[in-house]
Amino acid sequence: FAMLEGLKVPTLLLTGGADMYTPPAALRLFAARIPGAQSVLLPDVGHSAYWEQPEAFNRAVLEFVRRH
Repeated sequence: FAMLEGLKVPTLLLTGGADMYTPPAALRLFAARIPGAQSVLLPDVGHSAYWEQPEAFNRAVLEFVRRH
């Protein structure tokens, strides 16, 4: 976790509300340690958000990329 605190690049953390590999609680742990990280939680999605809800996933990623 200490290495995460040194990140100096825009960082998007995205998980699903039903993600069992990277659950929302784990995402919050990472987000708390990465300066300026943006977190996106897609409800009712598992670990493959890009597959399960591609429109929502793409929207979140493209919005993040446009800002950075």
